[in-house]
Amino acid sequence: ENVTLVFTASGVSSGNGVFTVDASNDNSYWATGIALQSAGAVGVTTTPGVKSVTLNLTGEYYGAILNPMGWSYIRVKVAVSTDGRYNCILHSQG
Repeated sequence: ENVTLVFTASGVSSGNGVFTVDASNDNSYWATGIALQSAGAVGVTTTPGVKSVTLNLTGEYYGAILNPMGWSYIRVKVAVSTDGRYNCILHSQG
């Protein structure tokens, strides 16, 4: 099953938030920089995955698809450069 991630930004006056996704099978050792595919590019086989998503405007969002097959755990990290509030919403239909 694919997992849908929606990254959002609010209250940003300057700077940005950079999201990355990690995966693990034991919740101890993590593979970092797991590739995501833009939800807007689903079905486009030539669109490569991305390893990070950068948001820098209030109200900006990015929908992504992650194939967690083979992983027991995933986590999302965000590095904030200046200010703002950043969220990730995860949805799975499994």
